[in-house]
Amino acid sequence: METRRFLFDSYAAPGDSFRAEIKRVGSQRPRYRHDHDFHELMVLLDGTLRHDVGGRSDILAPGAAVFLRPLDAHAVYAPKGHHAHILNIMARSDLIAALGARHGDTLAGRFFWSNGVYPDGITLRAAVRDRVVQAGSLLRDGPATALRLEAFFTNLLTDLTTEGAIFDLNLPDWLARACRTAQTPDVFREGAAGLARVAGRSHEHLCRAMRRHLDTTPSAWINSVRMEHAARLIREGTLPVADVAEAVGIGNVGHFYRLFRDQYGTTPRAYRERARRAPV
Repeated sequence: METRRFLFDSYAAPGDSFRAEIKRVGSQRPRYRHDHDFHELMVLLDGTLRHDVGGRSDILAPGAAVFLRPLDAHAVYAPKGHHAHILNIMARSDLIAALGARHGDTLAGRFFWSNGVYPDGITLRAAVRDRVVQAGSLLRDGPATALRLEAFFTNLLTDLTTEGAIFDLNLPDWLARACRTAQTPDVFREGAAGLARVAGRSHEHLCRAMRRHLDTTPSAWINSVRMEHAARLIREGTLPVADVAEAVGIGNVGHFYRLFRDQYGTTPRAYRERARRAPV
């Protein structure tokens, strides 16, 4: 398939640092792939997409995010008779390079700075996805300055390197659905048993699949989701820590403290105090 090059200056106004938009993607397969002279973040908002990149074809589900580098030749299209919407952010490559240089200890080899054959593709957790959509809409509607672009990616990458993401776009459908469903309190309060229930698989089968695709265990994964929810309750409310622990399905407060400290590097009470002192 022929590859064409897209140029940043063909899309952006002179002096702009980025272009952000929400695009509708139809089912007509492109006649050619394209690469570009800029970096591009693509987040699938709804529908299903096929993404052909680097000789590989991925099926993308809502919440999928792909960090495309300039030479990643790719094409994207929906299944026949369907369409999808994506948040698309095109960024000048010198700004992305500068961001990576300043935070190389955290970002080297990941996201836009991956050295792999294929671009990094991840499935955003629900809370992160919601923040990305909101921030992307604000980015689209304001001035295209370098400062606003850096703020967007700093917040996104902070989310991804602290609260995490699912780093495998090729999850089996049943596992991807289970991971999305398990981010609701009715499921994660049950722990790994709740994840196995919505997956419709035995605990042993679930363990093997999560080890293979996510390099983790059901218990570790669901506890991470629990701690994300707990952190949100602690930041945004006044519930006592014991009540927060109960709200996420952990009856032993000491165990809750250990899980929270492992994920956030501090105690729940210290985390709340830090959140209260943060500027608004």
